[in-house]
Amino acid sequence: MTVSQQVDTVTVSEEAPLIEQTRSGVSTEVENAQIQNLPINGRRVDQFALLTPGAVTDGSSGAVSFRGIPGGNAFP
Repeated sequence: MTVSQQVDTVTVSEEAPLIEQTRSGVSTEVENAQIQNLPINGRRVDQFALLTPGAVTDGSSGAVSFRGIPGGNAFP
């Protein structure tokens, strides 16, 4: 029995980073498929906004609060 040689090839390519280092904001996009398929009661836009990381309901008014900052939010 003879020993054969093993050959490995590694290919490295440069790609865009997964994060933007110059921005500190948090954003997300609720896609049409999510709007059509998620079981959201009443189909209210504020319920879809709660899918955004860092979004919670404001305890005092029930409005959506982003990163602990209540009020001042606009929904297009």
